[in-house]
Amino acid sequence: MIRLVDARTTGPGTRAGGDAAALVPAVALATILLLDVVRVWMPSVIFVYGRAGSTPAEQMGAFALVWVVLGLVAAAAVRVLRPATLLLVAAGVLGAARLVLQLWDGGGEPQLYAASVGWVAAMAFLGALAAAAPAGRAVAAGTALGLVADATLRAATGSVELTWIDGVTGTLAGLLLVVAAVAAVVRVERSGLLDAARSAPAWPWLAVGPVLVLYGVLGGSPARLDAAVGLTPWATAALTVAALGLGATWAVSSAALPAVSAVAAALLVLVGTLLAAPADGWLAVAGHVLLAVGLGGSLGALGRAEGTSGPAGRALAGAGSLALLFLVGFLYYAAYDIALPFHNRAFLHATALLVAVVVAATARRGAPRARLATGSALPLGIAAAVALAAVGAGLGTPTGAAPGDGFPVRVMLYNVHMGFDTRGRLDTDALAAVVAEQGADVVVLNEVDRGWFLNGSHDVLHLLAGELDMPYVFAPAADEIWGNAILSRYPLEDARDAALPRGGAAMTRSLVSAVVDLGAGERLGVVGTHLHHVDGEGDIRTPQVEAVAAEAVRLAATGIPVVVLGDMNAEPGEPELRPYLDAGLEDAVTPLGDVRTFPSWGPVEHIDHVFTTPDVAASDLAVPRSQASDHLGVALTLEPR
Repeated sequence: MIRLVDARTTGPGTRAGGDAAALVPAVALATILLLDVVRVWMPSVIFVYGRAGSTPAEQMGAFALVWVVLGLVAAAAVRVLRPATLLLVAAGVLGAARLVLQLWDGGGEPQLYAASVGWVAAMAFLGALAAAAPAGRAVAAGTALGLVADATLRAATGSVELTWIDGVTGTLAGLLLVVAAVAAVVRVERSGLLDAARSAPAWPWLAVGPVLVLYGVLGGSPARLDAAVGLTPWATAALTVAALGLGATWAVSSAALPAVSAVAAALLVLVGTLLAAPADGWLAVAGHVLLAVGLGGSLGALGRAEGTSGPAGRALAGAGSLALLFLVGFLYYAAYDIALPFHNRAFLHATALLVAVVVAATARRGAPRARLATGSALPLGIAAAVALAAVGAGLGTPTGAAPGDGFPVRVMLYNVHMGFDTRGRLDTDALAAVVAEQGADVVVLNEVDRGWFLNGSHDVLHLLAGELDMPYVFAPAADEIWGNAILSRYPLEDARDAALPRGGAAMTRSLVSAVVDLGAGERLGVVGTHLHHVDGEGDIRTPQVEAVAAEAVRLAATGIPVVVLGDMNAEPGEPELRPYLDAGLEDAVTPLGDVRTFPSWGPVEHIDHVFTTPDVAASDLAVPRSQASDHLGVALTLEPR
């Protein structure tokens, strides 16, 4: 059992020291709820209010900003309400919004506005918590342990929030989470631990939102470790939870030298972010671990901070930190729609610098007199979390490719819309069902999201590969965890990926290629791609097509048939597709019928294409109708001519 003993918990209106431990579960559960709602709110803005890739980022940002302003206004209610009262109200609204999201499976505007109200409630909750001047050490411990619990739950569910899990299991788990969180907040309010009249600082609260951003984008994203060095899902989950667990241990432990501890945590956040952001090689793995540990140490340092400010100032800082979360997240991901003169990692570097500066400031203004007794509960709990994360993540791993009997082979192209259906709900089960119904042996996927915080931090590739039991190769495009993939029932060899000419576009595009061993001595070269999407900018797509065609020619030169599949964002006959024909490839789809694939709810455009070398015959074309994505899939059977 965790028992906090902190000099600031014995001030006017509070009970003696140990009662401050009641704050820990309340804050931890609230952290999980907050992250759950944020991970539904952001993709709802993208996929319900707007349409990713079409609605201007500025327009979606303006819509979201309205709710951010409302959150600041709600937090300002501490001027007329007791902070403890606002805390209860905000917790109730946050819990109610979370339950609506759990029970409503129709997506659309009800989901968008329930999540938006939940976001406002989350801002009000954090503002009220800050205004109520709780024990800083308890808040730090609760937040750090909340991150551990969040990462563990997500690993155990294959990176899916409970919100998206339908049926009795998801409903009961979501209900239990909400009831436990609200009950814990009620207990804190009744305990006398909150006293807005007590002296407490506002400035440390400004770092809470940025800490959550660094966790959501980098430190809490196991898929980045796979992208960096190819670690298995169970290893990435275990390493992530273990690192966060070490950080949580640091957060709740007593610091004999608080100034040294604060500076060390600040340095770990800075160095960890610099190393982890590229997600390339073992240095990125080291950065991932350093950042996760440093975030916990930073929270611990913030919990020791001292200062004096009024309830209104603290409320503004608490709610404002979530406004910073929105600002950083919007700027970082908007860079994939709006070309910037610098790399969008600069926003993460700036966020890390902000956290480091605030944390380092506690070295001068921190309190060294706090102490903590945890017994064996904390290390045992973290060990259990690591084990649960590893086992849960490992359950969804494909069993391996099986040898085939040669041609014919069923291939499929599917732009999976980052796992979201046309209602704005994450539904990889529906995507997998579409593929399974076609009996596809090889699948090229576009818009594969492996953990963008903006979209809810889901590893869609891992989920689909597990559900279909098909190993994969992945090619990063926009960044290290968003791009294209090839899934195959048969062994994949000579896997390659390459960035395509960018031509001034905001988003980097890529190709992925591999040789599929079909068995019986037969092989097939497969190239997957997704080209620049802006209408009227064929001059950018043309060199991209040339690069893809060159890869197809390289594979064909080895004496094997080749197929190229991808969302080309161009209609048949448009000039930017000409390099495919000039390279000797043939349109495999158009001769079989009028294939319109976009948008899925009323297709009018043929932009998803399949090209083959002349030694391949295509037949049995299918374009299954489904709104599991905003695109329709294209499946056909290939065999030698």
